[in-house]
Amino acid sequence: MSLSGVEQMQPALEALASSRAVPDWLLDLREAGSKAVLRDGLPTRSMESWKYTNLSPLLEGTWEVAEDFASDELPPRTQFPSWMSASSGEVGLLNGVLVSEWTRVPARVRVCTSVQLESSPVRVSSANGFVGSGLSASRVWSPISGTPEKHIAQLSLNAAFMRDLIVIDFEPGTVMREPLVISSFAFGTESLTKWSAVAPRVIVNVPVGCEVAIVEMAAGEGRTVAMPVTHINVAKGSRVSHARFNLTQDSGVQLGYTQIALARDAFCETYQFSLGGRISREDLEIRLNESGSEAVLDGLYLADGRRHVDHSTSVEHVAPHTLSSQLYKGILNDESRAVFNGRVRIHKDAQQVNAAQLNNNLLLSKRAEVDTKPELEIDADDVKASHGATIGQIDPEHVFYLRARAIPEAEAVKMLANGFAQDIAFRIRNEAIRAGAEKIVATKLGGTRAQV
Repeated sequence: MSLSGVEQMQPALEALASSRAVPDWLLDLREAGSKAVLRDGLPTRSMESWKYTNLSPLLEGTWEVAEDFASDELPPRTQFPSWMSASSGEVGLLNGVLVSEWTRVPARVRVCTSVQLESSPVRVSSANGFVGSGLSASRVWSPISGTPEKHIAQLSLNAAFMRDLIVIDFEPGTVMREPLVISSFAFGTESLTKWSAVAPRVIVNVPVGCEVAIVEMAAGEGRTVAMPVTHINVAKGSRVSHARFNLTQDSGVQLGYTQIALARDAFCETYQFSLGGRISREDLEIRLNESGSEAVLDGLYLADGRRHVDHSTSVEHVAPHTLSSQLYKGILNDESRAVFNGRVRIHKDAQQVNAAQLNNNLLLSKRAEVDTKPELEIDADDVKASHGATIGQIDPEHVFYLRARAIPEAEAVKMLANGFAQDIAFRIRNEAIRAGAEKIVATKLGGTRAQV
């Protein structure tokens, strides 16, 4: 990385350094991240993992820390009624800080902030690369052993700008099929010469014998740079359904990172929906650490105008007898651009692994562009692994078929695009998450049209 962006970020980093209303270990964590950011700056296109994503718009103005809101001055927020049933819960974050007025959780779920963690250390298995009782703050910030280089920028930025750490613990044996919703709102400046920095950090612990659903929602207002990081630790035999919806406003930027670690016989399905933002980069790292673990990781990205969306995934088959499957789809219109870089690594001792990866893209405009790069790195010899990618346009014969049945051309294109996209939502095994995803995707595609 070059020193790009250091001057612009300096005011916000200095403001955070002067804030002492957090535990010492969090100050140490923030200082470690700040040193890395000041040394490295923002990622640039000279880096292989960022060569198609240009962050130069973030140099258009100085960065500031997103403002605090008093409990009696909370801004209006987007509601997500699809998942607000009586049996579900919500953890509400505003500019990276927990808002108690927006938070309600079932009895079998515990939510802690960094201040509470002074006397209640983070209880996450250090064997899976997370922080445990007595470990130093630098271990919280540092990527786990073997984490690919391409994910480190988001970890550094989040550590530098984070204002709090939120830990969510499920009790052992919890069964919760209605999702716990983690709503993260970024409210920032309207000034065209500034960016408001927001960096939520969430750790979710799913212990033995659980079956739970988790939905992350990101939205906001103003010129914000959101840098969320989420760690999910899935213990032996537990099952997790997880979805992350990026509904960032058109003036906002999101640089996100999700890391999911699975123990023996654990299962996780995770779905990434990138549906908003001027620039969106979502990194996902899956670690299949023990035999019998399985992960399904699918994604959908929709872009129009001059939006830019980038998905970078890493699947680490550390143990033998593990399975992974991923399908990412994208629909691009106008002058938008998308990037997909998927990497599957099968480690030396990980025999009897089955891994599949596919990226399909639909272009609705001749000016839209996509760069796709699926990768396999195999160090074992008894495995099944496949990868591929497609880029295409809507088949004129399919449009003609629908028009012959009195369906207008614009509506025909919308129907075909919706069918292409909804395939991802249909794959979600959790019924509640699937129903909500179908509604959101259909709404986002409501104005879809093809261009020449």
